[in-house]
Amino acid sequence: MTDGTTAGTTELKVAGQYPVLEPNHFAVFGNKALFGGKSAPSGYSDLWVTDGTAAGTSALTHVSGFQLQPTDITVFGSKALFDGAGNLWVTDGTAARTSQANVAGVFSAGLFFGFTPDFTVLGTKVVFTGDDASGFRNLWVTDGTSIGTSELRVIGANARGLNPNGFAVLGSKALFDGLDANGSNNLWATDGTSAGTSQTVTGVGANGVNPHSLMVLSQRGVHMLLQLRPGAHNAVRYSRPTVAESLKCRAYICAHQPRYRVCS
Repeated sequence: MTDGTTAGTTELKVAGQYPVLEPNHFAVFGNKALFGGKSAPSGYSDLWVTDGTAAGTSALTHVSGFQLQPTDITVFGSKALFDGAGNLWVTDGTAARTSQANVAGVFSAGLFFGFTPDFTVLGTKVVFTGDDASGFRNLWVTDGTSIGTSELRVIGANARGLNPNGFAVLGSKALFDGLDANGSNNLWATDGTSAGTSQTVTGVGANGVNPHSLMVLSQRGVHMLLQLRPGAHNAVRYSRPTVAESLKCRAYICAHQPRYRVCS
């Protein structure tokens, strides 16, 4: 714990911790912080909460013989979502209300089998990547409840999974890289519904635009940064969340590879 000074920096001696707590994956939650840490006596990783004092630091989960390993802790209103042992967990910052969401239609090995979900807050929802019952990686949405968590069925997605990644919120939608029906990586947009999810870039060749590292430069919905696949079409096509339109690049940044174009 620190206030930014040498005198105000001290170690917190926390009850219930393993000899080495190894705190990680911090997320500010109101006037507290959530994090992963090792609990005694097993040394398994649980979800912890702290208010910056030893007395106000405690484990929120402790399942015997179970390694939770909380990651991707994402604050969502009065709740926080996190990946716990490959499944969706929800907490309000208390032990009594920290639990795994019982989600239908997920892969037998877990909703997040060997990858991070990339939780992205989008208004009153959170979109993320998850594995369905067939083990295909697709777009999911949640409102923080079990019944409000589901896979989005997307028209035009690849039959073996949309594989969404690299979410960036732009206005009321989230942009992301996804696989189309031809297996090409292209730019997609979603408002958190199946009907409101579609590919926004077409006609850029068989390999697709392959967008990466999406960066929103303005929330007006007219500025963003696209990292393009080296060798991709020189004509960059950019999409507002609702209407796909070709836009002229007003700046070009090149540092060997990859190449970046700023569009407006």
